[in-house]
Amino acid sequence: MLVLLCEGTNDVIFLKEVLRTYCGFSSYSIEEKAGGFNKLTRILKTESTFKDLEEKYQAIIYGDRGKENLIRIIPNFIYLFTGTVLVNFNTLVVLDDDHIEAQKILEKVIKRIHCRDLREINISQRVLSERLLLVEAVSAVDDRYRLEMRIFLIPGSLEERLCHLFVEALPRRNRLRNNLVNMSPHKCLDEIISRGICSVSSKEDLIKLLIDKKLLDNEPWFQQLLKELCRHKQSD
Repeated sequence: MLVLLCEGTNDVIFLKEVLRTYCGFSSYSIEEKAGGFNKLTRILKTESTFKDLEEKYQAIIYGDRGKENLIRIIPNFIYLFTGTVLVNFNTLVVLDDDHIEAQKILEKVIKRIHCRDLREINISQRVLSERLLLVEAVSAVDDRYRLEMRIFLIPGSLEERLCHLFVEALPRRNRLRNNLVNMSPHKCLDEIISRGICSVSSKEDLIKLLIDKKLLDNEPWFQQLLKELCRHKQSD
């Protein structure tokens, strides 16, 4: 089972569609606005519930309320699943890098982890690549209890990458293109939808269209993400 932790609704929709289209995975999604983190941890810690889901799905996707909130719950996740539960799932966190280098993001995550009292858990970390970080947590009492958390970084933000696709498809000397370039990524996507450019009525439909048409296939970061997901597919 793959457990994906991401920033919010758009990421949940995106990852769900990527898993379905490229990996043949069905996924169960949970969002924090519905008390999702507590629900997620109950599922992962309750053997019968976890097994029931494992029979139907290959992945669980949890969406929080933004990057800061997601980073804030990482220490709790480590605490809950290092020392009391023998982990039988893979964990992948997906974050926007917001044009911040990988090492600085890792330092921020580790600083947050050290804010919590985890004296009985040994933490190690390293940058695996420009897009991938690794945090390992091992119980100091019994090293069978361990958690490997890989963190994938989307360049800029997911919304920025999606907007970029549409902007690049427009002619260079196009007024709409110029307007979209000067908008925030979220507003850019709203404008694309409101103008009926792709004949979709929501961001969810827009994301599904992009994945269904495989318009991200030439993006290096997307291929790296697929490799990371396929790594879990192979391990299953």
